[in-house]
Amino acid sequence: MTTIRFTRGTGFGGAVVRIATWSPFAHVGFKLDDGKVLDATPDFGVSIRDAIDDETTEYWKILAPRQHIADAVSYATRQVGKPYDWNAIYGLILRKDWHEDSKFFCSELVEAAFDFVHWPLVRDAGRLDRITPRDLLLSPRLAKIVAKA
Repeated sequence: MTTIRFTRGTGFGGAVVRIATWSPFAHVGFKLDDGKVLDATPDFGVSIRDAIDDETTEYWKILAPRQHIADAVSYATRQVGKPYDWNAIYGLILRKDWHEDSKFFCSELVEAAFDFVHWPLVRDAGRLDRITPRDLLLSPRLAKIVAKA
């Protein structure tokens, strides 16, 4: 089952995102059925990689029809190889729309995938430059998966 994966992020950058967005998480991506992660990071751009979880990693179920989820993941997969969207990050900080369709940061990628299938996760859909991990965390279209003890 494909899920949405939230993590704290690492280093200074992760701390800045968490503080600036009032969020426990600085990063978001897809956890695919094969256990890999599809996301956008400064180091790799949009890529599919092995998931490295820690005690802060949380998974959220996507409350959408299966076909919407499959089509959203297909859209995100077609973005693999595109660079990280540093301009939109700077624009987020400066409150400017500097998003470029040829680049993505993590929450842009996730929301763009669901915008593509007309199932936006947040109300501000279409303003990808403003979507943060916290916005996705608060989406009524996601439900936290509680780990079994």
